Amino acid sequence: MAKEVSAGEMRTRITVATLTASEDSEGFPVEVWKNMLASALHSTMPTASISLLGAIVQYTGATTETYTQNQLYLCVSNGAEIPVYSWQAFTEKLRCKWVSAHGNDVLENNRAELGQTATITLRYTTLIDQRCKVFHENDEQTLPNAWTVISANDPEDRHRFLEITLQRKVVA
Repeated sequence: MAKEVSAGEMRTRITVATLTASEDSEGFPVEVWKNMLASALHSTMPTASISLLGAIVQYTGATTETYTQNQLYLCVSNGAEIPVYSWQAFTEKLRCKWVSAHGNDVLENNRAELGQTATITLRYTTLIDQRCKVFHENDEQTLPNAWTVISANDPEDRHRFLEITLQRKVVA
C-alpha cells in the first residue's frame, strides 16, 4: 500500500455514501444513500440564500424539470451588486488512487469466496468509516455495485492520506 501518492495518480473518481434516515415527499420515513459531500438531504429544495451560499445539498425528492433525484446541488451567487442566489448541479466527485487486487490475491479471494477487493488511497478525511459504501465512477450507484469499506488506515498517523480496503460481492 502506498504511503505517498502524487496528485497525478489520484485519477479515479468515486462517490462515498452512507445510509441515512430521511423522509420522502409525503413525509414517510425512508432510508436513502447520502453522498458524503452533501451537508443535508432535502426532499423539497430550500430557497437559495446567502445563508446557504457554498452549501452542498442532496435532493431526494422526485425528479422534476428543475431538480434530479439524488443529485447534489451547490448554492451559488451570480456575483452582482445585488446578488441572486441559485442552486447549481454539483458533479465533482472524490479523487483517489484505485488499485484492484491482482495475482495471488485474486486467486485467494476466489477460493475464500470473498468477491472483489481493492485498495484506494485518497486525501485524509474523518468522514469515511465502515458504515460507508463506495461507488466507482464507472458503476451505477445501486447496492449490488457498492463496495464495502473493510478497513481505513491513516499511514503513520500523519493525517495526509487515507488507505481504504474495499470489498464487493460478485453477483452471479
